[in-house]
Amino acid sequence: MIIIDVDKITIDQLPQDEDDYYEYKSSLTPDDKLKDKLQKAVSGFANSGGGFFIAGINDKTGEVDGGISLQIGRQSRRDWVDIVVSQIEPKPKYSVKLLDDVDGRGFLKEAHAVLIVAIEESTIGPHMAADNRYYIRNGAHTVPARHYIVEAIRAKRFSTNPKLSHVFRLKPGYEQVLQLGIVAITNAPAVNVILSLFPLPKLLKARAQDFPIKLPLIDQNNPFFFDVSLYFESEESFGRDVKLNIEYDDLLQNHYVQELVIGIESTPPILIGNPNKEIIGALNSIEKALLKLSLRANNSLNDTD
Repeated sequence: MIIIDVDKITIDQLPQDEDDYYEYKSSLTPDDKLKDKLQKAVSGFANSGGGFFIAGINDKTGEVDGGISLQIGRQSRRDWVDIVVSQIEPKPKYSVKLLDDVDGRGFLKEAHAVLIVAIEESTIGPHMAADNRYYIRNGAHTVPARHYIVEAIRAKRFSTNPKLSHVFRLKPGYEQVLQLGIVAITNAPAVNVILSLFPLPKLLKARAQDFPIKLPLIDQNNPFFFDVSLYFESEESFGRDVKLNIEYDDLLQNHYVQELVIGIESTPPILIGNPNKEIIGALNSIEKALLKLSLRANNSLNDTD
């Protein structure tokens, strides 16, 4: 399933009827019952490809029937959702939106909204609800999973193929330094990772004896970043056509090889963390000063000619 960016969801994107990926609960559902339904749905969707739990829409008519309150006592509805979902083991990835514009599809009461909880497809299941049971989606319903289904979900987490990719970033706290990172884009870990670059960037030639780099593990919690250049000279120092070779195994000892041609021009760096405004300001001033010197030099050459 492709999870829609929950921040961009509008009422017209929601289907009229429930299905495998959408579960509706009426605004009349008491909060204690809504909590129970939400926990079971989060378990079910996480174990079954992801989906949306939506409170404030009548499951019979598909119309907004008043919405649910934005506050529960002194607690916000969003905080309430976070506490409810945190009781799922392990907690899956999810996002929340409180939709306050129903565009004529039913009605909303004051200080009420349609609650949308988007649960992402998971590869770290099975996910257990607070009642110590596992759930799956069966059509438009969330139902307890039988033992063999739970075991199949558990086995799936070890059979997902790991996938690595690369990213350039400005080094946190030292934004004048460019780093190359190897990151996991699936939940499956890559083990026995071997990393090589050819040709080696200028900054790394003095460390040629360290290549290929061997790492025991790369996963989503443990990416690998290393310095490759100063940012202001990155295109010249790193180059545009560097071959990146990554070899690794999965937990079942299957072997993978990725060969990529990377370069600064094709992959601009991202900035991780809060930028240091003083450093950025200083670099901008230096860049402007160098530009002025370059212009003066060109003018001098033209005058000489």
